[in-house]
Amino acid sequence: MMAKKFEFTLLINGNIICQRYFGVKNYNQDSIKSYELRDCIDRCVELITGSRTFSHPETLRAKTEDYVWENYNPYLDEYPLPEQKDDEKEDIFKFQIKIDNKVVIETDFSGNIYPPKVRYSVDIRRIIPQIVTEIQETLALSKLELVN
Repeated sequence: MMAKKFEFTLLINGNIICQRYFGVKNYNQDSIKSYELRDCIDRCVELITGSRTFSHPETLRAKTEDYVWENYNPYLDEYPLPEQKDDEKEDIFKFQIKIDNKVVIETDFSGNIYPPKVRYSVDIRRIIPQIVTEIQETLALSKLELVN
């Protein structure tokens, strides 16, 4: 059996932010047709964006909170939220899992909920090992619920 080349890619508006190659021991070919892979990609995006259950200083959520606190002015009564103009282009993040350069699953999420300074300076280097481990474990699962 020929060795497979596994990778994940994070993009914004088609531009690569991060791309990593890795191996998978005991790769189960059926995993690419499973519900577990959909759950895996959702967990990977959650690792990048952050949530209440996963709070890492490198997540988009944590960086947004830092940005808001750095720009906080207690002497202002209210903070007007920047309105999105109708002609303003939406920034779309895309997370892909590829096998042998072929996208097997991908998901998109909007970047416009994050301040421009945060979404244009994404740095996920410290959470890459967790993302790779999540994908490796999912692609090696033996018990799967397959999509029809």
